[in-house]
Amino acid sequence: MKMPIFMVFIHSVPFLEGCKSKPSTTTTPSTTTTTRTTTTTVYSPTFASDPRKFVVNEGNNITLPCYVDDLGGLQIIWERANKTLAVGDSVYEEDGNRVHVQNRENGSTIVIREAEEKDAGEYVCKVADVELKHTVQIIVRPEVEPDPKSGVVTVKEGEPATLSCKVTRGNPEMAINWELESGYPIFWFGLSN
Repeated sequence: MKMPIFMVFIHSVPFLEGCKSKPSTTTTPSTTTTTRTTTTTVYSPTFASDPRKFVVNEGNNITLPCYVDDLGGLQIIWERANKTLAVGDSVYEEDGNRVHVQNRENGSTIVIREAEEKDAGEYVCKVADVELKHTVQIIVRPEVEPDPKSGVVTVKEGEPATLSCKVTRGNPEMAINWELESGYPIFWFGLSN
């Protein structure tokens, strides 16, 4: 009987010894990052003017100062009711013929000519990140109308007479006095009457 012939081929296979590891060196490309931090100091001036309450008669000029220790090339911004009135010497008010800015070395003054009742309120002077607030009150001459408009009240002798009038404008709130033509007082009403 003939035996089959088997051929065995042995290939060369790399041989690893167990779990031993060889030291390896890995080269990773490196990147150098340079960060620069720039610090900018914003100059904030100190006010030389103090916040004030100004009381102005209707028809007179309102003059509000805003001065700092060193303006340092900054501009002054004037605002009222969150609305810009002026920046530097440029006026942005709708009624620009009444508003004027007078610039000086370290500040400015805003002038509102012929004050009206609507000019009352808070005015803000801003320089960089600091602000100064002025309050303006306008004194308005009262206007009184008789009631009835003719001013004539007719009554019979011995009957009560009712006298009345209406204050149509005026600020601040005022007291009403009734007096005879001779100046002798008849009645006095406080602010709430």
